[in-house]
Amino acid sequence: MLSLTAPSLLEVLRRRVADDPTRPSFSFLDASGAEAEALTRGELDRRARAVAAALQATGAAGERALILQP
Repeated sequence: MLSLTAPSLLEVLRRRVADDPTRPSFSFLDASGAEAEALTRGELDRRARAVAAALQATGAAGERALILQP
C-alpha cells in the first residue's frame, strides 16, 4: 500500500545519518573565514541526542526549549 504522508523531518534526518554518517553536515568558520570545526552527520546526530537526553533528564520532555549555540 502506498503511503500518502510525507516523512517527518526527524525521519528524513535519521535516514540521512544511516545512509552516510561520515558525510559532512556543518562547517563552522572562524573570524577570518577559515574552517574552525566540522561536524559529520553522525557527530551531529550524537550531539543532538545528547542534548535531547539532557533535556529529558531535567523533565523538559514535551516542553519548549531554547538552545543557544556559539
